[in-house]
Amino acid sequence: MDYFKHYFLLVCVSAIYGVTRGETKDDPRWSNLPEDCGKTRYDKKSARIIAGSKAKLGQFPWIARLGIRLPSIDRIIFFCGGTLISRYYVISAAHCEEKTTLVRVGENVVSTDKDCDSSNVCSPSHQDIAVKRHIFADFCRSTVVNDLSLIELATPAKFNEFVQPACLPRHTIPLDQLLGESMDMAGWGTIRSAIITPPDNLMYVRNAVIEREECRILTTSKLDETQICAGVRGLVRANGTCYGDSGGPATRYMPLNGEDRAHIVGVISAGYPICEYGPKIYTNVSHYIDWILDNINKK
Repeated sequence: MDYFKHYFLLVCVSAIYGVTRGETKDDPRWSNLPEDCGKTRYDKKSARIIAGSKAKLGQFPWIARLGIRLPSIDRIIFFCGGTLISRYYVISAAHCEEKTTLVRVGENVVSTDKDCDSSNVCSPSHQDIAVKRHIFADFCRSTVVNDLSLIELATPAKFNEFVQPACLPRHTIPLDQLLGESMDMAGWGTIRSAIITPPDNLMYVRNAVIEREECRILTTSKLDETQICAGVRGLVRANGTCYGDSGGPATRYMPLNGEDRAHIVGVISAGYPICEYGPKIYTNVSHYIDWILDNINKK
């Protein structure tokens, strides 16, 4: 991910969003989001994939890549991740800025047009969709607070077995309900900070939520309730997200309509510049539900 440095010269004050109306089950704004969310092609099997670093085909059907098309060299440069939450909207990090001109969904292996697994099941070709507009929370770069954005797509994503939306939390999730619980983070960020070339296969890691104070080594400001700290305690070596993963999802399976569904709990925000070390900061999506619902106007 595009990590922020340890020091900040700018001090800013940002609005803190909280979930209120969005917790009401009959809130009409939820009608703009699909009820059939957070499912993968593995859900009906005896056990989900719970270990490893290479993602299986269709394991994270909500993962998106944010890029810029450069016509002069006929190439797309990808630099951030995102999460598909409906046919028209993707959640990402505000610090990825407005550079994105297209969003790619339905990709697992970068070097192949159609991805296939060991059982000879193949996915359709990935979808590249133009960006219509960017919508930002009141992002404060100095404190990494409100590091959240919505991207509206110019045309709808076509759902299939390998392109599906993640669910949004239906209520605010207090930190004490997350402490010690694991989140799955996915992306095509570099495997090590010294290696610029991103991996060919979608990668993922599972890390537990820890106390917010453990992330004070990453910022001069104290983390607030809109932020989550996850990973290891202290500047020790551990697996985690890295450059290029910014804006991608941190998901957790939680109950919805009588079954466990993958919910986007966090957005990959910031970490130590040498990304093999230390914990990471994630934006707590559940604190922005009202803001998200207020800014979605298409089904």
